[in-house]
Amino acid sequence: MLWLMQVQREDFYNNTALVSLDSPNVQYTFPSTNKIHEDFAYYLESVLSGCVGFIRLHGTMFAVEGWSDHTGEGTDRWYHFEASVLRDRSVIVCTCPNSEYQCIHKRFFALYGVHHFPTTESDSTGLSERVIMFRKEITDIGGALAVHHFSVAKSNDELGLAHRAMVRYKGSDAGDGVWKCFKDGAACAHISAARNSMRGVFTNGKSDEETENRQPSQNIDICGCADYYPYALQANLNLFLSQSEKL
Repeated sequence: MLWLMQVQREDFYNNTALVSLDSPNVQYTFPSTNKIHEDFAYYLESVLSGCVGFIRLHGTMFAVEGWSDHTGEGTDRWYHFEASVLRDRSVIVCTCPNSEYQCIHKRFFALYGVHHFPTTESDSTGLSERVIMFRKEITDIGGALAVHHFSVAKSNDELGLAHRAMVRYKGSDAGDGVWKCFKDGAACAHISAARNSMRGVFTNGKSDEETENRQPSQNIDICGCADYYPYALQANLNLFLSQSEKL
């Protein structure tokens, strides 16, 4: 069984955190202010209560929601995150803007990831789906309109994090609403794949008009399977706050 290395909690409480776990010799120093601890406590509470997303997509790959330390809220902007083991060493990669240092997603995973997302041997094998719809937010009373969030690979041959993009769709399940790819723009292979998945078809490179015999999509919808842990909220918050008071 493979287990991700857990960073010592004292590293974070003493404000010297080994955040870039893929570069074990590089350390980053965080400002010694109460605000740093308050921000992280707010983020921890938000993730564990399900208000801010930290969702396992497949194996060691996750979708993480951006976080604003100014408002203390999620930004509704999503990024890919991966925590894996390479040659007996933990490798954590986050694509958020703050991933170089002070990345709150890496801090959360280093402290609580092993507990909340235990890694097993099966997580290191098998391929993910090309299109993964991981979140759906209803926007009207009737439930016909929603904001859909996808993790999409350009092709079935390259399914890893480096080849994926976050795609957002606003509209009905028919797929004829407003699409946006956060990597390649308004019209790209990521959007085409996500749209075809929404409609339950594979076009094999043909346009919708050319496709007559449509087959059910084999891509997946994990919207109802998000990993939230409200039962652990109080214990984790108490631990974090008690450590902060000692500083």
